[in-house]
Amino acid sequence: MPPETSPETYTPETPTSADNNLSRVVISLFKGVLYQDEQPELWHSLLSLQIRVRDYVNVAGLELILDEAEGYAFLRSRPEDPEEQARARPAWFPGASFPFRSAFSSLCCAKNLPKPMPAVPKPA
Repeated sequence: MPPETSPETYTPETPTSADNNLSRVVISLFKGVLYQDEQPELWHSLLSLQIRVRDYVNVAGLELILDEAEGYAFLRSRPEDPEEQARARPAWFPGASFPFRSAFSSLCCAKNLPKPMPAVPKPA
C-alpha cells in the first residue's frame, strides 16, 4: 500500500503518485522530445520509472531512446525483425511481390467476377 494513503481511503483503483508520474512522462514523450534542462521533474521521474515506461510503450510498438549523458529522451518506432515481418505478411502469396500493373490488373479482374447468388429458401 502506498505510504501517502491511509488504509481507510486506499482502494486498488486509487492512482498512486508513481502512476500519475508514469502518465505524465509517457504523455510528454508522446508529444515529443523530453529534455533534462527544460523539465527536470519529469526527467527525474523518467529515470526512476524507466523500466515501466519501456514496457508501456513497447506494447504500442515503440521504443524509448534515452541519452542520460546528453540529457534527452524520445520515442521511436521499434524496428521489426525479418521473422516478425514474415509472420505479418498475408499467406496468400508468401514472399511474392507484384509490380503495380500486375496487382492492378488482378484487382480489376476480381471486381468483374460474378457475385455468388443468394441462397434460395427451400419450400416447406
